Parts: sequence; structure tokens; C-alpha cells
Amino acid sequence: MESPFGMLGGFYRSAVKTLRNIQVLAIIVVGNAIMFPGAYLFYVLEAEINPGISNYWDAIWWAFTTVTTVGYGDVVPITHAGRVLAIFIMIGGVTFFVGFTAVFIPAVMAEFTRDLVKTEEVNIREIVHRLERIEHEIQRLINMRR
Repeated sequence: MESPFGMLGGFYRSAVKTLRNIQVLAIIVVGNAIMFPGAYLFYVLEAEINPGISNYWDAIWWAFTTVTTVGYGDVVPITHAGRVLAIFIMIGGVTFFVGFTAVFIPAVMAEFTRDLVKTEEVNIREIVHRLERIEHEIQRLINMRR
């Protein structure tokens, strides 16, 4: 049986393999395609008006905290257009994070399970091989006694 740290390493290897899944990649790309243009639009809408927005990086910070629904509150929209944009960014963020989780976690678990099954198949083959050697040796010893 593998150690807990070995299992954890196997889980992380499975997670990295899963990042090659086309559905997972599509959700990542589309989610970022919403966030970065949203940050730019927020910057355009609020930069001259909002004291919390002094450069594009402030808008990216706002977009990350909004998309992830963390919302620290250090940067908030103050225009009506900025608030409407925030609503769409929040809906998009929740949708894509839920979608990402719904696709990513089962894919990771499937990959992890496949790896575990392969490992167990190797262990079972090794056990069967040992049992065959033991049976052969027992048979040899029985034949020697006769």
C-alpha cells in the first residue's frame, strides 16, 4: 500500500495530466477571455472617475477578485456602467468556476483512479507470479518426497 504522501503526489500528477483535457482547457480559455477584456472595459469605464483605479493592473485586480467572487471591496465600481459590467463578470465568474469544477474534479478523479488501477494490476500480477512460483516449489517438494 502506498504512503499518504505518495498518494497525494499521484493525485497532483493526475491533476496536471487533466489540464490537457480539451474541456478543461476550453473553460480556462473562455473564463480568461471574459476576465481580461472585462478588466479593460472596467478600466475604460472607471479610470477617470474611480479613485481605486489608477492603472490597468488595478482593473485586473478588480476583475480577479470579482470573477472569483472574493470581492475584497478595496476596488468597487462606482458608475452604473461599471456596476452592470460587474454583474456580468460575477455571473460569468460563477458560471465558469462552477463549470471548471464540474469538469476538472471528475476528470482528475478518473485519471487518479486509472493510475491506481494500473498500479494495483501490476501488484496483482506480481502476487499471481509469486503464487505460481510457490505452487511450483510446493509441487517440486511433493514430487521429491515420493
